[in-house]
Amino acid sequence: MNREIKNKVKPRLINEDVPIPIRKMNILTRIPFGTCEDYNILTLSIMRAKGIPTVMDYTPQWPFRSLGHSWNVLLETSGKKVVFEGAGNNPATPHKEEHPMAKVFRNTYAINKEIQDMHEKEKYIPPTFSSVCIKDVTEEYLKTCDITISIPSPHKHTYAYLAVFDNEKWVPTHYGKISKKNKITFDKMGKRIAYLPVFYDATGIKSFSDPVLLTISGKQVTLKPDTLTKQTLVLKRKFPAFENLYKVAERAVGGKFQSATDSLFNDSTTLHTITEFGIYAREVCLKHCQDSARYWRYYSPDGAYCNIAELFFYEKDSIQPTMGKIIGTEGSYRKDTKYTKEGAFDRDALTFFDAPHKNGGWVGLDFGRPVKIDRIVYLPRSDGNSIEFGDEYELLYWGNHNWQSMGRKVADYITLTYENCPTNALFLLRNHTKGKEERIFTYEEDQQVWW
Repeated sequence: MNREIKNKVKPRLINEDVPIPIRKMNILTRIPFGTCEDYNILTLSIMRAKGIPTVMDYTPQWPFRSLGHSWNVLLETSGKKVVFEGAGNNPATPHKEEHPMAKVFRNTYAINKEIQDMHEKEKYIPPTFSSVCIKDVTEEYLKTCDITISIPSPHKHTYAYLAVFDNEKWVPTHYGKISKKNKITFDKMGKRIAYLPVFYDATGIKSFSDPVLLTISGKQVTLKPDTLTKQTLVLKRKFPAFENLYKVAERAVGGKFQSATDSLFNDSTTLHTITEFGIYAREVCLKHCQDSARYWRYYSPDGAYCNIAELFFYEKDSIQPTMGKIIGTEGSYRKDTKYTKEGAFDRDALTFFDAPHKNGGWVGLDFGRPVKIDRIVYLPRSDGNSIEFGDEYELLYWGNHNWQSMGRKVADYITLTYENCPTNALFLLRNHTKGKEERIFTYEEDQQVWW
C-alpha cells in the first residue's frame, strides 16, 4: 500500500470496529474450512505467483438474503473474463449466475477517486466503502438501470447511499453524490430489487426517502404506504422458499390421506391425494366423507421417506385436533429419535418423520373408536418458516422512515390474517417465539411477493 493510500484510509481503519483477518498463505493452506474470501485470497495469490492474471470481485450484500459473496475472475489475453470460485469450482464453471445482485465491485490497487472524495467530504463512511481501492464492475455481470431520488432539505451531506435489506437491517451497497438541485443518481443498479435511500452518520444509516423497487423491466416504483386505502393480508410464510426447500418439497406430491377400519389398512379408502409441492402448511377438507373409521393415516409416495413434519386431524366443529395412539412404520433413516413417526405429532416444524425406507412409509393415528374426521391439516418437511400454531407473530410495514407495527398475534391456524393494512407498502413478518429468518415483501394479487 503506497503512502497516499495509507494517509487516506489509516484513520478509518483505526476507528472501524471491524476485525482484520489473517491472510498469511501458510495459514490459509492449512485451515480446515474458511470463508469464500479466504479461499479466493489463497487462489489469487497462487495464480498470480504463477503469472496468471487473476482478480477478486465481490457483491457486498445479497439483495435477497443475508451476507455477501466474493469470487475470482481470470483475465484472459483475449479480453474475456472467466468467473470461478477459488478452491471451489474450475474456471468457466457457472457460479451463482441465477442470483440477483445489486452491485459488484472489484478489488484493485488503484485509488477510486470518487470514494476518495467521499472519504474527504463525509465524516462517517459505511463499512462497505471503507476501502478506496475498489472499482464498480456491475455492468460486466448485469443489465442495469440508474435510480434517481430527490432529497428533502435541509441536510449536511455531500453523499448518500442506496441500501438493501439483509434479513435484519438495511446495508448500504452503493453511493452517489448529491447534486446542487438536491437530487442524487445511483448508477448501474441491479434490477428486481428493493432499495432504501439513506444517509450515514455517527449512529448508522438514516432513511431520507421511501423504499424503491427497481423492477425487472427497469421501472422505478416508490413504496409510499397508502394508509387511507386499506387491504387485508393473508400470510403463509415469513421467509421465501429457497432451493434447498424445493429439493424436498416435491416429496409431498402424491402423498395420500387414508382411513380404514382395519389396523393393517387392508380396507383403506383414499380420501385425498396431494398434488401441490410442500412449501406451505395446508388444510384438506373432508366434508364430503360420510364414513367413520378408527384408523387414519398419511401414506407416503414412493421415494419420499414419508417426510411429513406435522399432522392434525379434526372432527366436525372442533377447534382442537383429535388425539390418538401414534401408529405407522417403525424406525427412522436417521439415528436421532426426533425423526421417528412421533416426529409428525411433536408440534415442531423442524422435526419430521424420516422413514427407514424410501418407499411404503406411513404414519397416522389409532383413535380407539370410529371417528369422522372433518379436515386434516398437514405440514410437509419444511424449513420452519411457515406459520406455526401457537407462535407469536408481528406484522410491520416501512413508513415514516422506520418499521411500523400492525400488532402482534398468536397463530391459531396455518395462515395469519391482518386487516386494515396500508397498500403500496413494504412489509416484514416477524416471529417473536423462535427463528431468525425473515424477509421483506409486498402484497400483490393476494400473494406475498418477496424482495
